[in-house]
Amino acid sequence: MPQQKWFARLRGQIKDRCGLGWGIADRNGDTQLTRRINDGKQHQNPRQSVQLGVPWNPACSGDIFLKVCQLKQLVDERHPRLQPIVCVSPVNAPKVSTKLG
Repeated sequence: MPQQKWFARLRGQIKDRCGLGWGIADRNGDTQLTRRINDGKQHQNPRQSVQLGVPWNPACSGDIFLKVCQLKQLVDERHPRLQPIVCVSPVNAPKVSTKLG
C-alpha cells in the first residue's frame, strides 16, 4: 500500500510544519486543502476548503507540501479566508495571490 505510506508521511509533515487543523484529501485526482478553524466547538468547528490544482500523486507530494505551507503563511500573515488567496489559472496550475479581493 505505497499510496497510504506517502499520504501518511505527507500528513505528518504538514502537521509538524503547519500545526493542527490543516488537512489534505484526494478529490477527483486533485488535491483538496481543508482548514479547520478552532472555535472550541469540537466537531462543529467551521471549515474552509479549496482545490490546490496539484495532482493527488506521490510524485507531487513536494508540490502539495509547498503549496500548503505557502497558504498557511499567507493566512497567518493576513488572516484571510482560503478562497480569495487561491487562484487557479486556465491550465490548472496553482498560484498564490497576494491580493485579498
